[in-house]
This record gives sequence, structure tokens and C-alpha cells, in this order.
Amino acid sequence: MRVLSLWIAPVVPTDVAADERWLCKGSAQGLIRRREEKRREEEEKRREGEKRREEKKRREREEKRREEKRREKRREEEEKRREEKRREEKRRKREEKRRGRGEREEKRREESEKRGEERRGEEKGGERRRRGGEERRGEERMRRGEEKRGEEKRREEKRREEKRREEKRREEKEKRREEKREEKRREEKRREEKRREAKRREERRGERRRGEERRGRRGERRGGERARECRTNPTDVEREGVSSRVLEDWGDSQGIEGNLIGMGSKEESKKEIMETWNGSGGK
Repeated sequence: MRVLSLWIAPVVPTDVAADERWLCKGSAQGLIRRREEKRREEEEKRREGEKRREEKKRREREEKRREEKRREKRREEEEKRREEKRREEKRRKREEKRRGRGEREEKRREESEKRGEERRGEEKGGERRRRGGEERRGEERMRRGEEKRGEEKRREEKRREEKRREEKRREEKEKRREEKREEKRREEKRREEKRREAKRREERRGERRRGEERRGRRGERRGGERARECRTNPTDVEREGVSSRVLEDWGDSQGIEGNLIGMGSKEESKKEIMETWNGSGGK
């Protein structure tokens, strides 16, 4: 006995095509979400790279400042050593001159005394002339002594003046260095402010772009991409013969484009769209 097997097709619900369209839209939404995630990852990497570069530059600046301070300190120590050496040399020369002057004075005194003894042994007639000559020589010695003291005083004044000029040059040089450092700090501050302003502008542009994406202001291009992807699906047709592009354009005109791109609950969005469509008669 032969048994006739009969396969009965299951009842297909009327919203199968809508389900398929929602699957297509979900895949497009997933693609957009992946692109957005990739863009956020690239933006985060760029920010991290920029932060690392800023940190590296900051460390380099700090190192340069420390090196400049070390060089400045070495220069000051070297200048102090040279100044101490100059003072020591001056003291030594003054001491030698003082000793030499004392020895010369002692020798002249001994010679004078010797000549005085010789003169006192001479005749009475030449005593007056000898006294006059001794007085003249004494006056000459006094004059020479005054001249030497005046010369020593002038040299000392000249040394003090030279020292004052050297100190003034040092102060002016330090002042110029400080002005250059201040100008460098101001320039660095201006560059840092420009970088922060550029970064703020970039963040504001990113915020505006993300806001536009959330508000659907850039939905036309994305809708076109979804429409192209959905048109490639041969099953994306309503049972009543309404295409996904027509339904999407109509949904946009009704102000429920947010539900069409999956911003609400999937089941509620489908129900709302289909009820609105059926209630308006597709108009």
C-alpha cells in the first residue's frame, strides 16, 4: 500500500518582508556603528599620540632649562675663581712693592747717613753748602715720595673704576639673558595657547559632528547607503508591493526617521510604521 506524503507549507505572517527589511537595516546600522567605533578609536589614538609628543617636548624643555642652569652655575663659579685669582695677584704685587719700597728706603737712608758723615768731616766753609744740598735732596725725596703716592692713588682709583665697569657689564649681560629667557617663556606660552585653542576647536568640531549625526542632520547620506544596500536585497519588498525606499521616504516625511534607523525598540518601531502606513493609506 502506497502512502501519499503531503507537505503543507507553513503559514507565512504578513510582516516577513518587514522583518527582512529590518534585518537589512540592522546590518547597515551595525556597519555605521563599526565605522563610528573605528573613527573613535583612531581619534583616541591620535589624541594619545599628541599627548605623548607634548609630554616628550615638555621633558626636552625641562632638560634644556636644567642644562642651562647648570651651565650658568658653572660660568658663575668660574668667574668667581678668576676674580679670586685676580684679587690674590693684586695682593701679592702690593706686598712685593711694599717690601721693595721699604728695602729701597732703608738703603737710601743708610747712604744718606754715610754721606752726612762724610760731609760733617769736611771743612767749615763748605758746611753751609752741604746743608743746603742736603735740604734740597730732602725736598727732592719728599717730592718724589709725593709723586709716587699720587701715582699709587691714581692706579688704585683706576683699578676700582675698572672693577665697577666690569660689574656693570656683568649686570647688563645678566639682564639681557633674563630678558631673553622671559621672551622665550612668553613665546612658549603663546605657542601652548595656540595648541590648546586648536585642540578646543577640533573637539568642538567633533562634538558638532556627533550632534549632527545624532540629530539625523547627516542622515541623508547614510539613508542613501542603507537604501542602496537594501535595494540589493531581492526580498526587501512589502507583501502589498511597497518598496523599502518608498516606505523610508514616507517615514522621513512623517517625522519618524529616528525609528527607521533603529533608535527606538525594533518591534515598537515596526508596529508604529506599519500602523501609520496602513492608517494613512500610504499617502
